[in-house]
Amino acid sequence: MTTRTRNRIFSAIFKEFQENGLIIRSNKFTEAELGHFADTPESMAIVKEAIGRIGNSISNKITALRLLEYFTLNSEEEKQDVRKLILNFIDQHQDKPDVVYSAVHILARCELADSETVDNFVAKHRTREEDYYRAALYTIITKTGNVDRYIDVFWKAS
Repeated sequence: MTTRTRNRIFSAIFKEFQENGLIIRSNKFTEAELGHFADTPESMAIVKEAIGRIGNSISNKITALRLLEYFTLNSEEEKQDVRKLILNFIDQHQDKPDVVYSAVHILARCELADSETVDNFVAKHRTREEDYYRAALYTIITKTGNVDRYIDVFWKAS
């Protein structure tokens, strides 16, 4: 199958789910299968546009963020671009701890949380007491191997 055909199929499926506000779940394919199928720069651009689109629902944006886990990031520039996109999304939704948690989890699973990102997130949120913020802190700290460095964050919860 050509890349062009792949992109057209992905675009049609993604657009349908986005227009109807649906989470990508199907008896025909999994989220992972769709993401791997669509692993092209053109499809990545569609997903990134959906995340940044003003007026797009938070649910649609999280669905798009989740697809990022299945795209190959070939260069440091691509990784930085996606990291920035996710961090901007987090900053825009500080008042929604559950949304922040979802985005941090995706950031960690995509292995985009470098030490600067972890340091900044922990510095901003280490005193937050909401469960989702605590879970986001634990996720970013553990998934990046920084437990010893930030053990005080875990002690605070006990």
